[in-house]
Amino acid sequence: MTLEPRPGFDWSRVRWDDADKPQRNDCSYCGVAIHEDEVPLRMWKENGDGCVLCDPCSARWFGLMPVGRDDEDQEDW
Repeated sequence: MTLEPRPGFDWSRVRWDDADKPQRNDCSYCGVAIHEDEVPLRMWKENGDGCVLCDPCSARWFGLMPVGRDDEDQEDW
């Protein structure tokens, strides 16, 4: 599947982690901690380097919305 970000997304802000290191628990775009109840967007380059986006960044930039969230949880997005 190919996803395209919305206009304004800045790929240069994405922190790509080395393929040989464990994946981080903070957003590769905005830096906030990813909560354990989130289902973050994870992407990899062909060389294996990866990034992870928190739910709010996934929603804002890629239009992805977690299923089963209350409207209150999404107010700040």
